[in-house]
Amino acid sequence: MKNKIIFYLSFVLILFPHISLAAVNLPWSTTYNCADWTQSNGLNNVNCDGLTGGGDWTTSSGNEEQITAAANYSGGGGGRGQRQWNGDGTNNVSGGTRIAWTTAEPELWVRWYMRYENGYTWATSGNSLSYDKWLYFDVGSNHYALVEGYTYFDQNRILSNYDSNDVGSTGNGWDTIMSNGNTVNGHKTSDGQWHCYEVHIKMDTGNAQNGTGEIWIDDTLRYSKNSINYSGTSGVTGWTSTLIGSNQAYPLNGRDVYVDFDDITISATGRIGCLGTGDTPPPTSANSAGSSDSGGGSGCGFVKDSNGKESKAKGEGLALIIMLVLTLAGIALAKKYFSRLLN
Repeated sequence: MKNKIIFYLSFVLILFPHISLAAVNLPWSTTYNCADWTQSNGLNNVNCDGLTGGGDWTTSSGNEEQITAAANYSGGGGGRGQRQWNGDGTNNVSGGTRIAWTTAEPELWVRWYMRYENGYTWATSGNSLSYDKWLYFDVGSNHYALVEGYTYFDQNRILSNYDSNDVGSTGNGWDTIMSNGNTVNGHKTSDGQWHCYEVHIKMDTGNAQNGTGEIWIDDTLRYSKNSINYSGTSGVTGWTSTLIGSNQAYPLNGRDVYVDFDDITISATGRIGCLGTGDTPPPTSANSAGSSDSGGGSGCGFVKDSNGKESKAKGEGLALIIMLVLTLAGIALAKKYFSRLLN
């Protein structure tokens, strides 16, 4: 009887280890060349380069965040992308994804490709395009930087909870970037095309108004500010994760519409640049396919062995090792406990 209890307990511990994936090392990149995923699969079951689900909220219509072939950018690598769903109104959105890294970083560059569904429309009177939040940069569960990409049709900006000087950059917003879209009530709808985005943030020095924020869209600098206070009185010196895809106000489409993300790269050492522009190429890391071929390679945080075969990314491999070690330790402790209990 004692041995049966120990066996079944061990079996349960192996099958159901509630342990999140380990953080990744920077530089990091993904082309979402992974299995399909939706939020209902579980926030810790993304199985793509250490990504986790950002949150368990959905649109009011029930649409969830996805990794799907329908969101793939054909000009990049891999075969899938991340699809976020936006409903009408305020903060009516699916849950995004999150990536965390091992060391707090005081300076970061993030490059990604993004596409709004063709014809995506914002309200143009009363509550109009107030904000469209692309990325949050966090320490633990606290937000210390917010890329409020499109705001008031004509601006984009980077904000902080501690920054009182949040003036956006005019003449560089939605109407400018979506100039090929249709015009509705004096403002543009989405052109349905992929655009290249890059953000640069640098932490202030101890509650000073000297942090940096920059935004490039299609390799053109659209926003630059060197007087942001990110840290406030918190004492933080660097960021440890980012939420990819967040909330907005006020889409007006009469139904849920999608925003796609793909070919994301994060670096702590310098600008990345758009694919094929001659700028700095996507960095190689333990979590990215540095040896990918002209067809984009694996691109989903896999590294190739000497035989050219793909193996798990080191970030995910480390997570599995930690999971195994903790599971075995749990089994040993359980065995010891039940041995005493049943003797």
